[in-house]
Amino acid sequence: MTGKTLQIINGFLCVADVILLIFVFHYSQSISGAEIIATLAFDIFVVVLVAFDFYGRLRKSNQGWRYILHNWFEIPIMFPILIFVLPESSQTIYAAITTIGIMFRGLGILYLFRFVVKDSLNIFGTNKALHVLIAFYVMLGVIAVLFYEAERLDTNSSIKTIGDAFWYLIQMASGATFGPSPVTTDGKIIGAIAMIVGSALTGIYISIFAVEYITRSVVKRKTSLGFETKQTIISKIEALEDLSSAELKLLLSMISALHENLEGSKQSS
Repeated sequence: MTGKTLQIINGFLCVADVILLIFVFHYSQSISGAEIIATLAFDIFVVVLVAFDFYGRLRKSNQGWRYILHNWFEIPIMFPILIFVLPESSQTIYAAITTIGIMFRGLGILYLFRFVVKDSLNIFGTNKALHVLIAFYVMLGVIAVLFYEAERLDTNSSIKTIGDAFWYLIQMASGATFGPSPVTTDGKIIGAIAMIVGSALTGIYISIFAVEYITRSVVKRKTSLGFETKQTIISKIEALEDLSSAELKLLLSMISALHENLEGSKQSS
């Protein structure tokens, strides 16, 4: 099985695993123990395949830690849901922690994006922009659990479920001004952190996307100009015997300038 085929399979398996986990843990009261065990076993199977594929690409890259740092967002995908299920202390915390595990597995959809979009997942502009977006996604999940834990026991708080916590944090990170508000000191601190980090990541992402857009426009313009110059050179070469000495010198200058531009574009890429 080739690496590309395995990644596509892993992508679909991760999506199927997320759907199955959401269903099982949402209806855990009406599902038998055997069905839950089967779900956990399937999840471990998916994790093993993802880890096997990642290890194979790591060895093939010969980059070691550099490859791991560049593809850090794949590490959470390899956390089995069992890690989040075992430390159960209460039903509410259990649901919140399990949500994080399911979110991590949801990152597996990036395997499918890798083949839908060319140039190493540049669906959001650049690899840097993608990393910022994934960092925001992971931050949202982790902070949501902390925020939920800080607010859930206060009778005056409107944060009663993990869904309420996500709803509030999305507002804070996006700059919206409506919805539930924290009432505890810890909740306000966590909300402030989410607001600052979310705004920073949003600003960074927009900046990266804008720079990438401008860069691509410039490269496209240079490519178009280079194509026109090539056509002009070809037409002059075809009529080489009719060129004067001045026109011949101009032709040589055009070839030299075009070569320098192409070399510069090649080195910058």
